[in-house]
Amino acid sequence: GKKGPVPSRIRMAARRKRSVASGMEAELLRPVSRLPGLLPALNGNKDSEAQARAIMDLAPVAVLIAHDPECLKITGNRAACELLRLPVGSNVSKSAPMGQRPDTFRITKDGTEIPPHELPIQKAAATGQAIREVELDVVYPEGDRRSLIGNAVPLLGENGQPRGAVGTFLDITALKEAEESFRVFVNNAPMAVIIHSPKGRIASVNSQVERLFGYSHEEMIGQPVEILLPESLRRKHVEEREQYMRAPKNRP
Repeated sequence: GKKGPVPSRIRMAARRKRSVASGMEAELLRPVSRLPGLLPALNGNKDSEAQARAIMDLAPVAVLIAHDPECLKITGNRAACELLRLPVGSNVSKSAPMGQRPDTFRITKDGTEIPPHELPIQKAAATGQAIREVELDVVYPEGDRRSLIGNAVPLLGENGQPRGAVGTFLDITALKEAEESFRVFVNNAPMAVIIHSPKGRIASVNSQVERLFGYSHEEMIGQPVEILLPESLRRKHVEEREQYMRAPKNRP
């Protein structure tokens, strides 16, 4: 098939995957960096503990706290317990002793259940390292699921060793569903659609683009969008694209 530019027949959408979500993630996952300073209250007097839990219950994200390095006990705020379909105050840990592990949910990634030691909070507690922007699914016995993105950080003791971990998880199910609807729309659009990053790297194309240019999907992903333009127009297009990204506006 032919390989060449057909600029007049392309509609380019300069979008970054989940750009709508990035602001939400930055804002809603931010509490994980503040919690370590709050959590000592959970080991203090009852008034301080009640105050700390009340603050966490106000958070619009699921907050989970591992109380020991092995994560044998993990408790969550109200949002976390509602998400996992467990009573408030339950031990939600998949690393709990056999017979005590919750059975109201499974944690999966790409359709495969994640072993307890590979879960974000368990990894943070075991390694002493932060685990960031992990995407996973909570799957319920009835077959329905929720998609999450989350961060986990270790809680360090006075000796500098992990004594537990804390994580926050944001429900992005609606965003995932919107992404899938958008993907189906793009793939079935009668015109060529190219989605590229703000730096002009091709992130996605539909079958119409493959048909018009003769390149496969794999050949185009990650390449500068200018490879689809005549060589004489590429430098000018880079300038126009960069100008557009600095001040986006509707174009005819």
